Amino acid sequence: REALSQFLDVRHSDNAISTEEVFERSWQACVERVPAELRTHVRRAASVLARARAPMTDVMGGDLLGIDLSTWVAVRDALREFLIAVPVVSEDEEYPAHRLFHEAFAEFLREHLKAEAEGAQDRLAEFCYVHWDQGGPVGEYAIRHAVAHACESIHRPQSPVDTAANVQRFNEIRSLLLTPRFLETRVEAGQVFELAADLDRVRHVAFESPACCDRRLMLL
Repeated sequence: REALSQFLDVRHSDNAISTEEVFERSWQACVERVPAELRTHVRRAASVLARARAPMTDVMGGDLLGIDLSTWVAVRDALREFLIAVPVVSEDEEYPAHRLFHEAFAEFLREHLKAEAEGAQDRLAEFCYVHWDQGGPVGEYAIRHAVAHACESIHRPQSPVDTAANVQRFNEIRSLLLTPRFLETRVEAGQVFELAADLDRVRHVAFESPACCDRRLMLL
């Protein structure tokens, strides 16, 4: 990780190896080292981490991939060269959490792991919708990012907005934004500006899809 970070932070000559090549070689070497039974989980975990909007705790990681905690720890350890430990504080308690070491590498994974993209977007959206009213770091992540992840799961490249799955996801967004407790909790947490940004995301989706239009949301 240190070598990759240093590579990204210094100026290179025209003949130097490209960032893309560094990432490609490092990623392939990582995948080849992983036991065969973990490779699918590792690819899915990398895709989720590349789309996560904040550091992920181990409990979140296992839940998002639908695997037990010990398996998630093995997956996380397989990716350790690409991760930075960033503890999450919730209710005065500190929880271990991790994120990818650099946004440029996250962009590489989002482009490289296209087969896992849709599943990662759906997992994050569903996770937030299910856990937004839960306490601790899981609930705090979920309520802060539920709308953004849901909108991202609707906006898929080369996918029509008006599909049954997308309409269902929009209905989940509508349910959240018309739930007083959801709005009150976000305002009390000081997320007023983030909530306004989420409403803009929802309006953008609604303008593109007549099936996702709701007059009550347009008035928020």
